[in-house]
Amino acid sequence: MSTPFLNLDGTPLSDPVIGYGGTGVVVQQDGTAVKIPLRYIGDSNVDIQANLKVIRHEISVYRRLRGCEGVARCFDFPGDCIRMELMENGDLTAYIKKRRPPRSDQLSWFRQMAHGLAHIHDRCVVVADIATKNLLLSADLSIRFCDFSESSILPLNTDMERVDERGYSIYTDMGQLGAVMYEVVTGYHCEFDLFRDQPSGPACAAWPRRDILPSTQDVWLGSIIERCWVKNAFQNARSLLAALELVTLDCPLEHEKKIYEHLGPHANVLADFEISLLPDRTLDKYLSQTKLNRTRQLNCMREAAAAVSYAHSKRVLIGGFTARNFLIADGQRLKLCYLGNSRVVPEHLDIGEVNEDSLSFKHDIACFGSLIYNVVTGEKFEARICQPSNPATWYHAAISENENYAIPDRMAEARRIHFPNWPWDRELPNTEGIFLGNIIQDCWALPGYMRMEDVCSALSELSKQDRSMLTGKSGFRVLRLPFVPVLAVAAGSLVFIAFRRATRLSLLSLVPRSFRYFLGLCLSNTAGSLVSTYFPLYS
Repeated sequence: MSTPFLNLDGTPLSDPVIGYGGTGVVVQQDGTAVKIPLRYIGDSNVDIQANLKVIRHEISVYRRLRGCEGVARCFDFPGDCIRMELMENGDLTAYIKKRRPPRSDQLSWFRQMAHGLAHIHDRCVVVADIATKNLLLSADLSIRFCDFSESSILPLNTDMERVDERGYSIYTDMGQLGAVMYEVVTGYHCEFDLFRDQPSGPACAAWPRRDILPSTQDVWLGSIIERCWVKNAFQNARSLLAALELVTLDCPLEHEKKIYEHLGPHANVLADFEISLLPDRTLDKYLSQTKLNRTRQLNCMREAAAAVSYAHSKRVLIGGFTARNFLIADGQRLKLCYLGNSRVVPEHLDIGEVNEDSLSFKHDIACFGSLIYNVVTGEKFEARICQPSNPATWYHAAISENENYAIPDRMAEARRIHFPNWPWDRELPNTEGIFLGNIIQDCWALPGYMRMEDVCSALSELSKQDRSMLTGKSGFRVLRLPFVPVLAVAAGSLVFIAFRRATRLSLLSLVPRSFRYFLGLCLSNTAGSLVSTYFPLYS
């Protein structure tokens, strides 16, 4: 079958054409795919040289990316051509037109795309043209990047999170990848157009306005796609990969069962067979019916901290919790339950760096601070949930999905530029003078506690103030501080009056009046000292 394309030497192209673009054509030769510069009959020498320049640039990109995961494998570069592996299932555009892939395949592809893009960026290359037509599928439906004709090769020591190459960056790559995800999920073409509404002629890429992109409401993975379209919302492609890795396709009950199985047996984690105990024995209901003394409050918080710390050690992020997530089991032991929002973080991800919506170490710690506040004061701190202007800063926010509580961070004013709508310190509950108040503050604060092990240590080694509140005298210290001077004066006065009455006795009548007054004054001072001894905070 004849084609309008020519070989580099001007002879008609006889090999089967797989596809073509603006500057190159791909043909099948001996079980491989070969890309050659695009040449039509009648093309001028200027057109031919321009296409040659583009494919030579692409060859240099493939040399940089040789052996890179997620990129179509290249064998060699004969002349001004690129010989690469033949991908049996063609490009993603053609594939999704023919069939509707299941969500399991879609999610697998998106994870492969993010993984491959991260490795491409590690080689200091900005792809610049990510689209379904430039993503190839192998026989086993593995996905590969191809077509780097518009890509930018940057020095190997480039800070890829800051570079801006004529408007292109790792963030425009992720924006385009978001459009690919939208197209695969919905079946509707979506273009992340970086040159829309720009004047004709040479121009730099510009981030498209949000109103020209489709709505992601009610779209599967819509929140992740939306964040792809917000510049800097994902710190890099690995952050995007982390978000995709935490997506589960299991039904809620099956997912929660897997979490319990993954956690295994622990004294402070509910066993799967104990689920029937849940309805009437959760901590929130227990607190509404029972007044806990401080020793019991402390023991409860130590058990809860042990449960959360254990979950983290098993690479499980709880994803927001309140008193409702703890069961009062037999023997009054506290057990962690209701793990539907939890996720197991895959081994290849750094769990300490995971920060997706409510899934992070710091979010769990902040929720634990809110739990302590609830147990100690009997109050639930509620605040409006304010999304930061830059969603990438979700790491610094702590939001409980279970009860719609937000625990704002106690940030320095310098960070207000990232959280213009976030509550100020003065909008937070005052924890001064309350039991475990310092621990609550450090759970909410940034940096504050960043690991649950630190919270466990703080609960084991209480501050001097918290230790004193565990004694029987603590009630006097809190309630009667203003009255201690009055008590001291009253005690001294009573002693003095008693002494005056005693002067009627015959023995005291022999004592000179001036000495009796002096002795009464000494007794008064002694009484004041005794009061101060029993109330050391007031001395």
